[in-house]
Amino acid sequence: MRERIRLERENCYPRLLHLRFEVNELVVGSSLLRIYRECAFATQRCDFERSEKLEGFLLTLAWEKLNTGHYSQVNDAWRALYSATAACKGYRLYAQNKLTEALRACDMGLIMGGDVDGRSLSAFASHIHSLCTPPTTLIIKKRIADEPEALSNSQQIRRIDCPSLEEFFEFFARGEPVVMTGVVSQWPAFAKWSFDYFNSMIGHRTVPIEVGSSYADDGWSQSLTTVAEFMHEFIENESSRGVGYIAQHRLFDQVPELLDDVIVPDYCAFGEESLDRVDLNIWLGPAGTVSPLHTDPKSNIFCQVYGKKFLRLIPYSETVNVYPHEEGFLTNTSQVDVEHPDVSRYPLLKLAHVSDCVLSAGECLFIPHAFWHYVKSLEASISVSCWFSTPPPSN
Repeated sequence: MRERIRLERENCYPRLLHLRFEVNELVVGSSLLRIYRECAFATQRCDFERSEKLEGFLLTLAWEKLNTGHYSQVNDAWRALYSATAACKGYRLYAQNKLTEALRACDMGLIMGGDVDGRSLSAFASHIHSLCTPPTTLIIKKRIADEPEALSNSQQIRRIDCPSLEEFFEFFARGEPVVMTGVVSQWPAFAKWSFDYFNSMIGHRTVPIEVGSSYADDGWSQSLTTVAEFMHEFIENESSRGVGYIAQHRLFDQVPELLDDVIVPDYCAFGEESLDRVDLNIWLGPAGTVSPLHTDPKSNIFCQVYGKKFLRLIPYSETVNVYPHEEGFLTNTSQVDVEHPDVSRYPLLKLAHVSDCVLSAGECLFIPHAFWHYVKSLEASISVSCWFSTPPPSN
């Protein structure tokens, strides 16, 4: 037993039996926890035929729970059960020398359930990835998307170089967007991150992607693929499926080592929570990706690490001028294509106060709480959004 514990610590193996304590028995029931415990025992005894059957049962049941109703309303106990069982599956496949399958099992646990036991699942996944054959080097042809033309009622967003907290607070207090230079350029990511870097570091990792010109379009879809497959289809080449995007993904939770490359801006301290509660997401894709005009429930410091993006903003107080969808899942999204607006159909847009900017690598943009914003990649781009909670607008 001591030898196994030593190996678990040295090789980043998850503590399978211990993971049962991550699952709330009052929610999932004692019988399911007994089945999980048997699964973990079978895995560690190398009774893989038995453990595989139990994994299948537990993963299927947890998957159904995770996909019943809205994902945000699912009790965390089911996420923990899914992750713990995925760890058993990853452990078994790893022991069978099926590294690619083991890594995918771990990633499915991280994506659907989250990390467990002090990041043991993400550490195990990183360990497995380090043993895989490195993906081939990328050959990227530079492609550029057209910058949207200025509207008759648009103006450029103000720019300031590395503002002090006091200088930034003036913009924050009056809810005014501002482009800040000299902030992201201090991140380790600014010197390190590229598509080749991500391909070599996490090429075999499974991630969710979006396919289609915009999430508001009928042909839009989501799927799971490896980073290397995504790079080959959408970054190296122009896919027949259209534009692909790793969008709003919590990759920092899946691969915590990436956190060493970023510095949460001190400006987020003006939020209602501590800096360690800032919600970080990565956006990675080719030229031409579009996020239609929409609003988010938090303030955002949108950081451009690689490539260029165009952003168009409209204050939340002018919501009536942007014609949001009135029902369904898109009530936070405008019906207007603000790159090529049909002002005869949406005449109030001409009354809106529109602000534009092009964000280059090393720059960031403060997007005030609930501001409507449209984003278009002008080049292959890597961005990080830093969402932080602030009081809602008064109007």
